[in-house]
Amino acid sequence: MKKLIIIDHSLCNLQGHHYECSLSVAEAGARQGYESIIVANKAFPKTLYPDYIKVISAFEVDWFDNPVFSKQKSNILDFFEFLQNNPLENLSEKINHKFQFYFKYWELNQPKLKLLVEKIKGSTSRLVNWIQQDIILLRSIPFSNTLWGIFKIIWGLFRYILSVFLKKINQVLSKLFTPKTESFKDSLSKVLQAIKATPEDEIFIHTIGIHQVEEVYHYLTSQNLSKMPRFHILLRRDIDDPLVVYAPGMGLKAIFEHCYQSKVWPDKIQFYTDTDDLIQRYNSLSEVKLYKIPIPFRQEKLEQIKKKSNTDQPVHLVYLGDARPEKGYHYLPNIVESLWTDYIQPGKIKVTIQSNFSIEGGEGLIPQARLALERYPDSKVKLIKTAMSADAYYQLLAEADALILPYDTNSYRFRTSGVLTEALAAGKPVIVPENSWLGKQVDSSRASLYENPHEIPKKVIEIVENLEGFSESAKTFSKGWLEKNSPDSLVKTLLDSKDNNYVNYEENNELKNDTNNQIVVENKPRLLPKVLLVIESDFLLDQEFYYHSFCNYLEYLGSCDYEIYGLFFTNKQERKGENYEPFYHQIYPVIDQLFQDFSVNLKQRWIVDYASPNIIPYNLNLKEYIQETLNNQKSFKRDLIERYNLSIPSDLSQLLQTNQFDVIFLNSIVSYSIIDRFNITQSSIICEVPEIASYQYAVNNHRDISQEDYELECQLLNQCDALIFYHQYELEKVKETINKPKGYVISGDQNLDQSNDFQIIDKVFKSLLNDPAICQKTIGKKVAILYPWGIF
Repeated sequence: MKKLIIIDHSLCNLQGHHYECSLSVAEAGARQGYESIIVANKAFPKTLYPDYIKVISAFEVDWFDNPVFSKQKSNILDFFEFLQNNPLENLSEKINHKFQFYFKYWELNQPKLKLLVEKIKGSTSRLVNWIQQDIILLRSIPFSNTLWGIFKIIWGLFRYILSVFLKKINQVLSKLFTPKTESFKDSLSKVLQAIKATPEDEIFIHTIGIHQVEEVYHYLTSQNLSKMPRFHILLRRDIDDPLVVYAPGMGLKAIFEHCYQSKVWPDKIQFYTDTDDLIQRYNSLSEVKLYKIPIPFRQEKLEQIKKKSNTDQPVHLVYLGDARPEKGYHYLPNIVESLWTDYIQPGKIKVTIQSNFSIEGGEGLIPQARLALERYPDSKVKLIKTAMSADAYYQLLAEADALILPYDTNSYRFRTSGVLTEALAAGKPVIVPENSWLGKQVDSSRASLYENPHEIPKKVIEIVENLEGFSESAKTFSKGWLEKNSPDSLVKTLLDSKDNNYVNYEENNELKNDTNNQIVVENKPRLLPKVLLVIESDFLLDQEFYYHSFCNYLEYLGSCDYEIYGLFFTNKQERKGENYEPFYHQIYPVIDQLFQDFSVNLKQRWIVDYASPNIIPYNLNLKEYIQETLNNQKSFKRDLIERYNLSIPSDLSQLLQTNQFDVIFLNSIVSYSIIDRFNITQSSIICEVPEIASYQYAVNNHRDISQEDYELECQLLNQCDALIFYHQYELEKVKETINKPKGYVISGDQNLDQSNDFQIIDKVFKSLLNDPAICQKTIGKKVAILYPWGIF
């Protein structure tokens, strides 16, 4: 009998969707006439084995390659670890602590014995003091002092030798007695031999690390391919995800290329993903093409669960899934607090929140968030702190009137959500982020979409006040969704042996405008380019010379409707530190009004202060920096150091670390230290050079030009992709030293015709964006900003 083998080496318990996905696919395989086998982690308990599907617990690592199944420590290792921890000193401290504890306890709880306890405590204290004084007196006798010193030296030497000896012995014993964790590849090889896999069998791996994909490739190429089963590997994360970008080994693109060149793909290995956007991105890496696969779950569970019957009960708002940062669990306390007075406390809404940690102790702000939620009465805000069984999970889903999914848009920009899949199948209205995969699966008739997390309470109210209409639309939609995402459809996709049914996005590049401000290729949405503006922004308040050129950039970006993100900060000492708050409140409305005037699609802005420097980049001189700081002297190197250590918020940090931006625009080369801090390699960098910085610092400080500063500046300029100068002679000067970036010159004079500048800006962006660049919209009204010194 042919076998369908589901490899799920992270299947250890009921956490996440591992159990549900593996079991639903196994059941669908059995319905197709296959012998279904689930191969799980050794930590997976036998009490969770299904009665009708064979389960083999074989793996010792999860998809992160972290050991999960560990044997008991050797007693001898425990003993040596005990010896290394200074047991005598620890014992002495514990005894002293016990005495102190009981003295205090008796004083408070045995008032009749209080006088006796105080006498015993006083006598003990005096005895200890006398002994210590006697030792001091003995040490004052010359001969005794000499003996005491010799004894201390011998005792210290003995302790040192003993600690070194124990450390070395412990290292040796650790290697001898600590069991080695079997690799994913070795476990895979053993289990396939044990079940006698044949070329007729199919292997499905739905959760896997990139390095483990490489191990599958090496395993296949080391075997006789004609005798190997066919592997089906599901990849669910974006190609820019840190777990993909920074995976050990050769990397995903090289794996695809090796699979293609060795002809392992498509005969013995097929790759899948579950969204059109991810297919487009994966297919851009190599000649290997991916299939689109449904999102499986046991749909029969939805039919078995008890439906809510009493419509007079409060509207039941439910959060399902682990308590994790990427799922937005930390937003829930503020959401509950906002809804409490008018909706939860009067009994119009009740909330149930699945709150089990995916890792012990929780991640980041999650433990604090759960503590904040525990302040509310359980009858109104109920927390479920343990992983739920499948029956309990689906029962809670059935009892929900609406589900809230405050997911991180960066993490779920392209990734799918099992919770949303099940909610839509159950016909439940949802509250989801707009700029994400979740937002693309719904419309305003069956969901409430938000742009920023602070909008969520308002969106919940929108669902509550119009629940009947939302619910009816969601139930109608669920019928087609169920058919589309059935496990039977998934198995059918796996068993299709053809290699030409992947989605091809490259045949027709005709561009069309979509109502959601996206580019559409063959009616498939493609996200607009993301541009980050890194702006030294004092000129916005001081109305300096550069103001009008910045307006030109905004006019261009507004006409293209790219997604714009802005990082703003001051370069003036009097606006930093304790004066940051006034600067923030001054600059915020200026930015807001200016971007509105030019219809710029500003998705997010950050106005940041400086943090205390703890990292010195470019091997700059620390003593020199400290001296300049003490003297309050600005310099090129000092500003590089301080911008390297800007207080970057965590959400922007994640966007930078994962290369989420297509273009980054700097209005000063000094800001390039921010680029180096996050090691951004994929984004194109545009740098405006209104003046050569190292020259200007020399002028401001009334000193000669530092050749060292100039060489460092040129080194940084050479790492950019495009430079925009105000003066042709400065471009030619810099070009004597640098060779990589293209150089452009704009007029820099507000009194001249700006159409030429506009064309140059357009040329710069199009040269870097290539295909993602789009034609400009018809430019709307122009804004004239009047000041006593002229028109900008």
